Amino acid sequence: GWYWLGWDQKFPMNRDHWQAYEQSVSFQLSVSYDEMRRRGVECGRLLDVSAFTDPPQPYEVWMGRKVTVNNPRQNYPDGRFRETLVAGYPLDIWDGPGRCRETLPAEAAALGSVVGYFYQIHKESVPVLEALERYLMDETGQVVAPDAPPRRRVVILVEWPASAFDNRFRYQFARRAAEHINQPITAVPDTADAGEDADGPLVTQIDSEGGVAYEWWIGPVPLDSDATIRGRWKRYHPHISAKIENSWQRDREFRNGSKSIDIDGERYMMACVTSDVPYDRRGEPSLEVFPPDHVVTVSHPCYSDLERQSGGCLVQHRKGNPKRRRPVRRVLDAAEIARRGIMTEAFCSVCLSDNGQLTGCEARHVICPSCLRAALRSVVGDVMVVGNLICGCFSQLTRKALLALAERADVSLQDTLQNPPARDSTESLDLRAEVGETMRQFSLPTEDLPANLYVDKMRQWFTKVHVADRAHLYHPCRHPDCADLMENWKLISEFEEELAANGGNVWTCPAGHENCVLPSASEVRDMNRNLLTHPEYYTMRADYSIYENCPLRRYRLCPGCLSSGILMMAVHGGECKQWPGYGRGHHHTFCFACARLWGNQTGNCNHYQECRDPGIQQVRLTDTALVMGFVDGELYQDWLNGRVGAPPPTCFDDGSYETGPDRQRVLGMEDRAALLAESRQGIE
Repeated sequence: GWYWLGWDQKFPMNRDHWQAYEQSVSFQLSVSYDEMRRRGVECGRLLDVSAFTDPPQPYEVWMGRKVTVNNPRQNYPDGRFRETLVAGYPLDIWDGPGRCRETLPAEAAALGSVVGYFYQIHKESVPVLEALERYLMDETGQVVAPDAPPRRRVVILVEWPASAFDNRFRYQFARRAAEHINQPITAVPDTADAGEDADGPLVTQIDSEGGVAYEWWIGPVPLDSDATIRGRWKRYHPHISAKIENSWQRDREFRNGSKSIDIDGERYMMACVTSDVPYDRRGEPSLEVFPPDHVVTVSHPCYSDLERQSGGCLVQHRKGNPKRRRPVRRVLDAAEIARRGIMTEAFCSVCLSDNGQLTGCEARHVICPSCLRAALRSVVGDVMVVGNLICGCFSQLTRKALLALAERADVSLQDTLQNPPARDSTESLDLRAEVGETMRQFSLPTEDLPANLYVDKMRQWFTKVHVADRAHLYHPCRHPDCADLMENWKLISEFEEELAANGGNVWTCPAGHENCVLPSASEVRDMNRNLLTHPEYYTMRADYSIYENCPLRRYRLCPGCLSSGILMMAVHGGECKQWPGYGRGHHHTFCFACARLWGNQTGNCNHYQECRDPGIQQVRLTDTALVMGFVDGELYQDWLNGRVGAPPPTCFDDGSYETGPDRQRVLGMEDRAALLAESRQGIE
């Protein structure tokens, strides 16, 4: 395994400071190291990490060279005169873990051994390290040291001894690019029914320009004759894919397989494989002999029918050693496949006609033009179904692909209308039935169907689905003109920050329509019912009160939130009548005894006022506001206990009132015996 050292670059180190490289990077490091050993190279760059990380990491891994400090004037902190260093660090950082195994990574401490002197360095620091090495080796003492040290880290390779594993798996830990890499695959699925249960997305979506990406085969490279393959595809970084695609588009010799291109400027080349030009390097100069069974054709088991039909079969190979090769494929975005309407030998998945075209999904489903239009009509007619669309592989998340299929449907429809089948034929009857169904579903007045019918309907569907998905995040404008215009709605979070916190509950949409944000009638009823459930005090005197008569209820509605159109029930947890305690924890402060706002302003309450309990809170909902009211608590308890015949009314702050019997009937709280029993359960 390959590890880089975090934290301080010194020995001894904490074993937890070793960080393993990603498995794909570790695999590439092992391959490069094997190649350098085979060629007898003792130092040099192993790998440009940016080509195999996403996002690209600006680092390189090097096999270091040993440098002896000969500068008599050197004052470099990590090296002494006549000491041997690598990348400016003493050799003990690499050699020490082999002697002191508790400093090795935990998984390597038992059997692993440290090999070589490697380091990772930031690309911008490569010339800085070169300058540092010149300074250290200078015997004249005239070379100037760099102003700042290079940015680099110690890297180790941990090898497993042959006695622990068979030689074939000596580097298995580093080369295992994915957990499932050693799981056998009988063949790459080529039929419309294959791949249904495969892991990964059902529809490939590529964000890069042109909708194309390139992937290389990670795992043992099979021969053309192999029926079982082990491994998976791994995507190149977008900038590498873009470089290959640029050559694929511009260089005809590369595209037809007669020329290889450089892809990393150092080790790897790329060649296209076509039906006429296989990858065959027999007889060419090579570090190793190119055997006949290493020839790669379009029939190679790693390629699928889609790559063969679209010209997407390629091979990555080593410079000067073409025997070392790996399959590469050109991956088309689902939208691009759908737009091309690629024909296959498979029948339509719906009607089994022989004019089916690929939908663009990974399962390579096929659908004919008329069935595609029928499927699209089904999709755009129901905004509640957003998954398992068309062939079962598409969803609301595959926008580009669905719009491409809609474009294809429009083209096929217009072509059929302009070149109709023979009159009274079965195809003609089917077409007339389809046109009639289309007119009915989309409320079209004539048979002159618009050229962009399906694209427009699909875009409208996406808009409606987007609105349905995000509606819970907004306060919609209540005016009919803005019913479907989400851009005129108000984000709930924005409303609460800008308006509710400042005491307002009214907002105006960009079209000038005024909206009031209030709870629903059912929410108000539930809150009133909860407040009336326990009419008793939970304490007869608030703590720290300077007045004897200061009883408190357990629950109160925040009057500040109420004026903003928000129902916020506060719970008194003890101590004084001010809530919240010390005025911290909520953007409003009020008195829990009299339910007035807190402060020294006129009409507010504070510790130096003797206030009285106005009763049990209630709320009334109007068109534009919430109005607070109170029920006499003592009279309400008298009614519960049968001492009076009717419950007391609710008196609201705006001067209105609601009779007690009406209130109890609306709230469904007319059974005095049940209410009394619940009240006597207490509120603790």
